[in-house]
Amino acid sequence: MVIALVGIVIGIAIGLYIPLVFSGAFGTYISVVILATLDTIFRAFEKDLKQDLNLLVMLSEYLFDISLVILLVFMGNRLGLPLYYAAIFVFGVRLFNSVKVMRLYIFDKNKQKS
Repeated sequence: MVIALVGIVIGIAIGLYIPLVFSGAFGTYISVVILATLDTIFRAFEKDLKQDLNLLVMLSEYLFDISLVILLVFMGNRLGLPLYYAAIFVFGVRLFNSVKVMRLYIFDKNKQKS
């Protein structure tokens, strides 16, 4: 857990000191990839709390999610449809569900201690 937090801090520091400028055309792609990444991180924390974390499975799920969401956004741009809304909805629901499960797990664990 400490290694993950150190990695996050290092990543934020690198992101603040290395300015990257992207075209506005990539805004949709970047936003859904960031959302998919956050979803994967929270699901990894959830599985780690339950001691059910398999890094290889998480990595393959992450790569599949990213590939699928990029394909979905690309197809939506080609068809002129905002298909990225589906990705935002799915990843948002999964993210909030992971947070809920973690919160309930922590409360149940603390309740059992008392």
